[in-house]
Amino acid sequence: MVEFENPEFLWLFPLLAFILAFLHFKGYKLYIKYSSFYHPLTRYIKAERKKNRRLISLMLKILLAAMISLAAASPYITVKERVKAEGSLHELEIKANPGVVIVLDSSGSMGDSMGAATKIEAAKKAVLKLLEIAPENVDFGLVVFESQVKQAVPIAGNRSRILDELDRVTVGGGTGYGPALSTALVWLKPYRIFNVSCAVVLVSDGMPGDKPGYESVLKEYIRLGIPVHTVYIGAGGDAGQREAAMIAGETGGSHYTVNTVEELVEAFKDIGRKIGKLSLRTSVYIEVEAKKSLLSEFSLGVLVVLFLLWLARFYFSRITF
Repeated sequence: MVEFENPEFLWLFPLLAFILAFLHFKGYKLYIKYSSFYHPLTRYIKAERKKNRRLISLMLKILLAAMISLAAASPYITVKERVKAEGSLHELEIKANPGVVIVLDSSGSMGDSMGAATKIEAAKKAVLKLLEIAPENVDFGLVVFESQVKQAVPIAGNRSRILDELDRVTVGGGTGYGPALSTALVWLKPYRIFNVSCAVVLVSDGMPGDKPGYESVLKEYIRLGIPVHTVYIGAGGDAGQREAAMIAGETGGSHYTVNTVEELVEAFKDIGRKIGKLSLRTSVYIEVEAKKSLLSEFSLGVLVVLFLLWLARFYFSRITF
């Protein structure tokens, strides 16, 4: 919506329109009377008067009065801009740590053996390694799931709560990505509003039973730019592994297929190094309203109307001044 810095100048329009209309009619008659040359024989020649050209000229002059009045009133529109938080908001920027949510599958198949340990025990060991090597200024959350969310620790700087929850994890049930990814998304959305880096680490060993339903949640991750790093426990080459690789590829995360405890730990170490770089990209932006002046556009409009008026006068009367 167009607003004006000096709306009182809009009252110029009727005054300018009156002056230009007066000069249009009276000035033209004075021009005809004192500046035109008529041959005596022209009084015997009847010519059709072209009233349309005078009407066009009058309309252009009224339009010119309107454009001048609008430009003098300093028009502007209000737009929303994202600016980096500085100055008094510096404290906010310091406190905006990157956030990472570990989404851990605890379905029945995670109780299968993986060498000397079960898959869930190996996954716990890898998560502990991730928490150990990740920078202190990265906040973590935890979602343990099967078909539904079984345990949830919201993102916080205190990692001891995650360690306590890991001790309580048991296996059982099916596999459903939707509820777990939705929970993590609720926590991470505020991070993206303030342009703070965040990520998800998804650990699973099977194909989600809620496909294609969970993919609507995945679209939100893609839209918000939240990467999902996926770790698939298994030999690879099956539908579950391809699904995990697709999730990472679509969201901009990294994918790992692991078949041993050592490979699982190494995958989490690599994810830890990637997470360590998140803090380097953390910036806080806020959305503010700013005035965008339209003075240049309306001034250009004045010049365009002046040119059209000059062109019309030259076309109809061959007058160039």
